[in-house]
Amino acid sequence: MFPPFSKQPAPENTQTSLNICCNDDYLDLLFGASLPLDQVCYAFAYGSGAIPQKGENQKEKMVDFILVCNNSMLFHQKNQLWNPAHYSLPWRLFKTERLINNLYWFQRDGFLFPKGAKLFYNTLIPSRGRLIKYGVIDTEDFEADLLDWPKLYIAGRLHKPVLNVLVWPNDQKLGQEPNRPIWQAINDNRWMAVQAALLLLPDKFSVKVRL
Repeated sequence: MFPPFSKQPAPENTQTSLNICCNDDYLDLLFGASLPLDQVCYAFAYGSGAIPQKGENQKEKMVDFILVCNNSMLFHQKNQLWNPAHYSLPWRLFKTERLINNLYWFQRDGFLFPKGAKLFYNTLIPSRGRLIKYGVIDTEDFEADLLDWPKLYIAGRLHKPVLNVLVWPNDQKLGQEPNRPIWQAINDNRWMAVQAALLLLPDKFSVKVRL
């Protein structure tokens, strides 16, 4: 019998708890795409383009990012002005103000996919000789998925290895302070995954077999 889930305090040193502050090589890919990083409070890369896989040429892989913003509407306002080509044609047909309002509503509420993960992705963006894809999410939605697992999309990503690219605060003075306790949420999400895994194990098992 395992105890019910209880919150574990996040380490006082955020940078230690997330292993690193900024990965310069992958941060440079975000700079190369001219993204408004002043609106981002946390960014990480995931998938085989960021985490090396045996027998694969990592440089041929598209790099996937998730950017967490206090207000993703402000991110899109800047990004649409700086990088209109990042957005697919239907979104570029709207005038700027209408585009942002519709895009933000589509990201958070949707109409074709109202039960989506509350991210908006731009894909196949060239940067520094590679291709990147980036998803944008509000801190509120990020925290909710980590703590409640309504979609298990963000939560599931952070159950796996990821490469932290931008963490606030940092020596480069990039980004902004998150308006939600997302570091605690990341810590709680991982702890809940451990407890869920333990609850699914039989009374007797071999660690070697399970691994």
